[in-house]
This record gives sequence, C-alpha cells and structure tokens, in this order.
Amino acid sequence: MPVIDAEAKIIICDWVIKNSNSYDREIYLARALARKAYTYYTNRNNIKASESYFKTLEISKRNNFFELEFSSLLTLANIYTESGQNQLSIDYITNAINIAKKNNYKIGIATGLTELATRFEISLGDKIFNSKDTITMVFSMKKEAIKVAKEINDTFHVINYLIGLGESYSDLGFFDSSILVFEECENFMKNFNDDELRMSYYFIYGKMLNSRGKATNNKSYFVKSNDFMRKSLELAQRMNNPTLTARSYSWLSSNYKSLGDYEKALSFFQLLKKIKDSTSEAQNFEKVNDIRVNFEKTKSENELLKMTNSNQQKSTLNKILIGSAIGLILFSLLGYRNFKNKQKVSAQQEELQKQKIAELEKDKQLLAIDAMLQGQEEERSRIAKDLHDGLGGMLSGTKLSFINMKENLVLTPENAVQFDKSLSMLDNTIADLRKVAHNLMPEALVKFGLQEAVRDFCNSIQSSTNVKVVYQPLGENRKLSNTAEVFTYRIIQELVNNAVKHANASQIIVQLTTNNNKVGIAVEDDGKGFDVNALTNSKGAGMDNIKYRVQYFNGTIDTVTSAGNGTSVNIELSV
Repeated sequence: MPVIDAEAKIIICDWVIKNSNSYDREIYLARALARKAYTYYTNRNNIKASESYFKTLEISKRNNFFELEFSSLLTLANIYTESGQNQLSIDYITNAINIAKKNNYKIGIATGLTELATRFEISLGDKIFNSKDTITMVFSMKKEAIKVAKEINDTFHVINYLIGLGESYSDLGFFDSSILVFEECENFMKNFNDDELRMSYYFIYGKMLNSRGKATNNKSYFVKSNDFMRKSLELAQRMNNPTLTARSYSWLSSNYKSLGDYEKALSFFQLLKKIKDSTSEAQNFEKVNDIRVNFEKTKSENELLKMTNSNQQKSTLNKILIGSAIGLILFSLLGYRNFKNKQKVSAQQEELQKQKIAELEKDKQLLAIDAMLQGQEEERSRIAKDLHDGLGGMLSGTKLSFINMKENLVLTPENAVQFDKSLSMLDNTIADLRKVAHNLMPEALVKFGLQEAVRDFCNSIQSSTNVKVVYQPLGENRKLSNTAEVFTYRIIQELVNNAVKHANASQIIVQLTTNNNKVGIAVEDDGKGFDVNALTNSKGAGMDNIKYRVQYFNGTIDTVTSAGNGTSVNIELSV
C-alpha cells in the first residue's frame, strides 16, 4: 500500500470537512477533523493538531461520538505530556477513562489504564504516592489492560500493551522481566502484520537494550540496540513518520556515543537537529506570517490617516482633536468598565477551573485507590485459597498418615503420650492455618453475604478474647456489590481489631445498617479512648486503608473519643 504524504492527507481531510456540513453527516466531519489532527500530530505540528482535536471534541460531545471523543482526549494528553504538562495530561486521560466506562467501551478502558500508568511512571516523585505503591499500581494497570485485550481477542492492542509493559519494566530497571514480555510480544506478532506496531516494538526494544548497556557498562548491548533502532528507523522513514524518525536518530546517536564512535554519533545528531529545525521553522513561519499581516494592516491604516490629515483645514483639525479627546475619554471609561467586567468573569472562570481540576484530581486518586485496593483483595483471596486448599489439605493428610502409622506401631506408654501430643499440636496448627485463611478472605462473606460474615467475625472475636462483642444488624438484609461488601467488611474488621488491641475495652458494640443506597457503620467501645487530634498525625496503614475505602464510596467518618471515655466511630458510605 503506497504511503500518502502528510500534505495530501490534509487536502483530503479539508475536502471532507468542506462537504460535510449537514447534521446527518457530522460523523464524517468529526472523523475528517480527527484524521487531520492526527496527521498534524505525527508531523510534529502540535499547534494545529490541538486546534483540530478541540473541534473534534466539540462535535463528538454534541453527538455522543464517544470513540472519537476518547481518542481525541488521549492524543491531547500526549501533546500536554510532550510539552511538560504531565498533570494536565493525567486529567485528560482520567476524563477519557470515565467516558469509556460510561459507554462500556472495554478496549478504551484498557487503553486509558495503560496511558494513565505511563503518566504515573513520569510522576513517581509526586507527593501523593510513594514510589513503591506507584510502581505496583503501574504494573497492575498495564497487566489488567493486557488481560482485557486478550479476553476480547484484540491482537493489535495485546501487542501494543505488551510493548508498553516491556517499556515500563525497562524504565524501572527490571530488564529480565522486560525481555520476557518482549518475547511474548514477538510470539503474537508472528501471525500479525502491522508495520506501525513492529516499528514501535523495534524502537522500545532498542531503547531497553541501551538502558541495560548503561546500567551494566556492557558495550555489546549498545551494538544490539543499534540493530533494533535501524529497523525502527527504516520503517519510520518508509511510513513517513517524522516523530519516530527523530527518536530513532536520537537513540542511534546515544548508542554510538556510548561506543566511542563520535563521528557517527554526530552525524545522527545532525540528522535529528535537521528534523527539529524544519519543524520549528514551519511553525515559526506561521507566527511570523501572522505578525506580517497585522503589520501590513496597521501600516495601511496609518498611511490613510496621514493622507486624511494633510487635506484638513486647521479649524477642522482642532474640532477633530477635541472630538478625539472626548471620544478617548469615553472610550477609556468604557474600556475600564469592560476591563473590570472581564476581570470578574476571569475570576469566575478561574474558580470554575479550579473546581474542575479538584474533581479530576479526586477522580485520579480514586482510580489509583481502586487499583491498589482491588489488587490487595485479589491477593488476599489467592493466598487464602492456597493456604486452605493447598497447605491445609497437606497438613490434614499428614495427620491421617500419622494416625494410620500409630495403629501399626508398638509404642511405649511414654512414646504414646508424646505421639498424642504431637497430633494435638498438628490439630492446633491446622486450626490456626484455617483461622489465618478465614481472616484473609472470610468464607461466610462469599457464601452467606455481608451481615452473616460480620456476625461470624464478631462471634470469633468474642470467643478468642475476653471482650464482649454485641452485633446489631439494622435495615434491609440485601446483597451489595462485591467491592462494597468486601470494603465494608474490612472497615468493620479494622475498627474492631483496633478496639481489641489498643482500647482495653470490655465491651464493643457493632451496628451495620443497609438501606437502598447507603451503608452505615457504627463501632463503639468502653475502652480508654484517645486524643482525636492524634489521628491527624497517625502513620498507621490500618487507618489509611479505612480512609481510602470510605473515600472510594464518597463516604464520611465521624470519630468521637476522649481519654477515659471510650470511642465511637460512625461511617456512612454511598453504595
């Protein structure tokens, strides 16, 4: 298939835009604008790309062309990332994910997660997240995206997401894991012919080899990196893609510099500079041309004014000057009034923008919290099953084996007593193991629902401690979503465990209220209480997890306590 150059693509798009003005053809208009924008973007003209993408967004929102709206937001996010505005990029990706979720656009959700994960990699130093949690979240998001693409048999996106995961492993120094991912990616590409994906694969693999060479100070990796970068460059030039052509030049220059071949390093750097200069000149020419047009317009007006003034009599000139002065005063007054109004409107718009940014920031945090907490619960469930079904079964089998052995052995009375003690210890071990598995993922929660699981938990706390636990279920006994039930159970579990460990309470009252769209949790104890201001400086993971879960459901927490007067915690969740 012949490659159509950028100018021809834009001419075709302009023709479609010009001839797609009726309402029933707005989809063609939106698609042409999006294609035109993408052509500008791949040719490094981000100014015109942004203009066309915003026009595409306007039409897409009006007609609910959600796929075009989604893709436009993601590419705008890429433009903001390239210009160093990573936070604004995250806001746009979060907005795109919300649109995909609203329309059950599964591949859109997956793509959004990979893009969001990439931005979190860039902002690993952000004070909101510590590095370890962010790295875990990045890998979790990208793996979830690959899983979704595999479920719907979308080979293109499976390859694309695997390339992204391999790049993340490389960027964070996990080179062996990166190679395993690229090997899996290569298997998918054997039966899938797409030059753009293969170009990206060669480029990211080459970049990984460069990073590994720098980390290990092994020059053989730079040689291998050159092989992949040249393949990427060949495809980029064949497809007339200036962006990846420039990037390939940059990394080839870096490789040759690391190998000590400064002549070749300089030649590739000059090729890179040539692409950047040509792009910059094209955009600067546009700005200079605008300045020239404005200048010519101002020049013509000044010449006309000069000719008019030369033909006027002195008396007329005086009248004009007086009238101009009056007009200038009136104009100044109107201008000042207009300036004040604009200031007021600008302040209002700024306030609305701050609110919007705050909402987007909250959505971003909730996405991160969702991924982190969901990952925790999945890992708890997996470990619980492994302990109960695997290790628990092996211990039970071992116990039966010992019992059978005893029947066939002749033991002295002392040895028989010792053997029975060993069996008793094995029974205790099995019981403790089941208790651990139950705490990780309560069987009652899966089988009987939230209220019975909480009742079972309260009974187990009362039987294993000297604390009386009173459980009071209120409202409707109805089924909630899995996430809501697990999060509610974990909140109650954490609050009761805190009361047992730290409050020295003799009695704990647990109330669980479920209504149509609200869940109420109240945990009270008669313990020693504490200074409620100490919660602000608390560094405990337990309280943080409670806050995250409450925030996830837009809930509220009210804690009433003081030294010697017990503690009452009331939580309301919107489910």
